[in-house]
Amino acid sequence: MPRSSRRVSAAGSILAAVTGPLFAAVSQGHAQGADPEIEAAGDDDVIVVDGASRRGATLSDIEPELVLTEADIAAYGVTTFSELLAIIAAETSSGRGRRQEPPVPLINGRRVAGFRELDNYPVEAIARVEVLPEEVSLEYGFSPNQRVINFILKPNLRIVPLNNRIQSSSDGGSVGQTTNLTNFFVNGERRRSLSGTFTTAPTILETERSITPIDSPEAQRFRALTPELQEWDLGATWSRGFGVGGVATFNGAYDKTESTFRVGQLFSVPGEVALQTRDAENAFLGLSVNSGLSKNTWSFAARVEHDNSQILTDPLLGASPDATEGKRSGTNATADYILNRRLSSSEAGPTTLSATVSVASENQTSVALSGMNRSEIELDRQSASLLASLNRPLDIRRGAYGDIILNANLKVAELSDVGTLISTGAGITWRPVQRVQIIASYNQEEEPRPLDEIAAPRIETPQSEVFDFAQGASVLATVISGDNPDIRSDRRRVAKVSLQVKPWEKREFTLNTDYTTNVIDGEARVFSVLTEAFEQVFPDRVIRDENGALLAFDQRPVRVDTSERNQLRTGINWSKQLKAVRLNPNRRSTRRRSGRPGAIRASVYHRWTLKDEIDLGGGLAPLDLLGGDATSRFGGTPEHAIDATMYRWNNGWGVYASARYRSGTEIQTGADVLEFSDNLNVILSVSYEFNFSDWMLDRFGFLDDTRVTFGVANLLDDVVEVRDANGDVPLAFQPELIDPVGQGWRFELRKRF
Repeated sequence: MPRSSRRVSAAGSILAAVTGPLFAAVSQGHAQGADPEIEAAGDDDVIVVDGASRRGATLSDIEPELVLTEADIAAYGVTTFSELLAIIAAETSSGRGRRQEPPVPLINGRRVAGFRELDNYPVEAIARVEVLPEEVSLEYGFSPNQRVINFILKPNLRIVPLNNRIQSSSDGGSVGQTTNLTNFFVNGERRRSLSGTFTTAPTILETERSITPIDSPEAQRFRALTPELQEWDLGATWSRGFGVGGVATFNGAYDKTESTFRVGQLFSVPGEVALQTRDAENAFLGLSVNSGLSKNTWSFAARVEHDNSQILTDPLLGASPDATEGKRSGTNATADYILNRRLSSSEAGPTTLSATVSVASENQTSVALSGMNRSEIELDRQSASLLASLNRPLDIRRGAYGDIILNANLKVAELSDVGTLISTGAGITWRPVQRVQIIASYNQEEEPRPLDEIAAPRIETPQSEVFDFAQGASVLATVISGDNPDIRSDRRRVAKVSLQVKPWEKREFTLNTDYTTNVIDGEARVFSVLTEAFEQVFPDRVIRDENGALLAFDQRPVRVDTSERNQLRTGINWSKQLKAVRLNPNRRSTRRRSGRPGAIRASVYHRWTLKDEIDLGGGLAPLDLLGGDATSRFGGTPEHAIDATMYRWNNGWGVYASARYRSGTEIQTGADVLEFSDNLNVILSVSYEFNFSDWMLDRFGFLDDTRVTFGVANLLDDVVEVRDANGDVPLAFQPELIDPVGQGWRFELRKRF
């Protein structure tokens, strides 16, 4: 059966099959009440009881939304911190950010210089992971639009893992490989790591998929669906303690990416392939210094980052005879000093003040070349800001009303290219009873756009597939990408109410739900779909010939008057410890887990978008992204998004399954309509650690400290199906163009020395 005709008609049934055991297990009521922190100290397991002085606790009194133990993480079958973050993205995402910013990272409750410090740390170093709401980020010098993820490391570990992963598409045409070697050591506050990663991914050609070309079958052999890719990534970290509980960390990283994409026939030599090559490199140095925990704590973080990128497109047959080139180079230096001070104490708790002073200097230069035409952008920004956040517990009739903490925050920033930006906010955290937490907050923010985005050079990619709604047909046209340096900042208003309930004291069951309304004025938005509404408001972004045929579509960002999104997000997490078989610690393995408990966990997160509208101005009615309008070529905004995961780890076996469901959307414009089907993506992986098999180690000693993983992505090979008003699939929306890989598999071998 061709992929274009494969629809998942029983999405609800499959989701129920994946998530049903969650509700069955909860109803049975067999969950055990233990919530230990399992930390490896050398070769022995240490169980640390969670309490007021718990190691690695954050500065905040707000309860985590999600806690993962060592066994939970083992079931995922991932290798590095960055892979773990990718697989729990549904649990850590926030509806408050402009650009889906990643969560704020902490190590042992302390601030780091950025994700680059811990990108390639091995997951074996983690004792526990805590995911906290956005309000906690204020105490670490960040605006409250990112969740906080706190990694608590094991106190004593030395590990040198070598990891090799092979992955491919089940439809053939692509076998990629990733190899990583890391040397990691931690002993209390002393920590060091050195890691290197090399990744390759071959190209997938149009001729390797069942695609009907817009132009001619002969042209297909000159075009690719995915680029040929090579990546190098190096990173190093060195950390030492000082004074009483203080920690200083230095880290550096360098990565380089090279990709080659076949875009058509070469203009000057017909029969030869025209290429679009992309090269990028980034160098990073960071420093973070954290004081010991006391009445007054402070931290300092500084980073310097330099990056270069270049995109070169050969001239194509039938298009302009000129090659196009875009280059960008930038350097960014920032420094932050954060002071957390306890102003007073009462029966209700301490009154605390968090103050952050930040300074930054950035330079970005970009050059775009097309034949004799040259355009250059050079941008500089110097900035200074002050962020203050005050937490005040209420001490009135505490026994009757529970615990109430008020928060107020203010940020003032002065930028050389934008001027003065002011952000304010307030919130309340209420715990009416022990296992219920309610948070309400409102923030009004003025924020600058990142300078590296603004400086992106103009890039022309000829003969790209575009669906032209004015003509009702798929065409080949030049697509222009880059950015708009005229849009420097926006203004956002965010209101949020969240509820967390842990109904049972001795069962690990948590319900989190939050309602968020997000309004942005003057936002920069990219329209990758050419609708009649967009062309009416921004006619200069569309170039047509005298007959109305589309020649070029400029997809660089435009400023919209207002955008508004209202969203209800609900998550259920359930977990249970499992009894482990006690192993003989005198066997060959150098790192046996004697009696290490296992875990089973399930979670379901449902995001219900209630409103998503954009006012383009120009006298038009706002675009309704839930009701037939769109900014993306992949359709409007799904009303419902469900992410369900279940995993089980015990005695060396780890099984992980996830289901990602997105409801269907449509694009309506004039007499035309495009319907985008529901999509259900199921991932399954199974891993095994040979340390837990005495029989295998007695016979094959080289398998000591070795793990194997086999996984399948997009198990159902489900791809969004697009049909027009006649029920036909437009050529620009063929399933293999939307998702060339489809179902994929991976095999991974991980050896620890």
